[in-house]
Amino acid sequence: AYSALMNGLAAGFRDGHIWSAPVVAWAVRKWPGIVPVRRGARWYVGLDERKPNEAGLLGAEIVACDGEDFDRWAKTRIGLFGGSPELEAELSKRAPTLLLDDANPFLKVPTACTFRTATGATEQVTLAFRPIQQTGLAGRVGKSMPRAAAGMGVSKFEGGYWIALGTLGNAAG
Repeated sequence: AYSALMNGLAAGFRDGHIWSAPVVAWAVRKWPGIVPVRRGARWYVGLDERKPNEAGLLGAEIVACDGEDFDRWAKTRIGLFGGSPELEAELSKRAPTLLLDDANPFLKVPTACTFRTATGATEQVTLAFRPIQQTGLAGRVGKSMPRAAAGMGVSKFEGGYWIALGTLGNAAG
């Protein structure tokens, strides 16, 4: 509760330079086997481990949770305890945390979400939360979010030049 309160206070400033960094990290969290990701202006399932050896909902768009539009629901949660919902980078960064139960007493854990598959069919799924080690969760989140490859180079656009640096390491020289 203390961590949630401090995160909420920091998020309320809407300034990425202000945050709360708890000294104690989660060892075990609860998750429903689904990791959301943000692509463009939509939310998708980046990883689905609800049922081993089944394709499941991987790649499906997340439409709603507990009857509320998922975009509105997600932005509210991120705005209250994670960061600025007006910044696309913040939405993308926080997406994998949206369906985690981190025992925040100020947020209700969703019980069911609606998904739209590639065929356009909708499917409502009751979420079954189960414990997961934080180390195992981090690896799964990494698999669900492939790294962007900006590459390196300079290109002209109407307002000037775009400089792409895929790294600030020695290879950027």
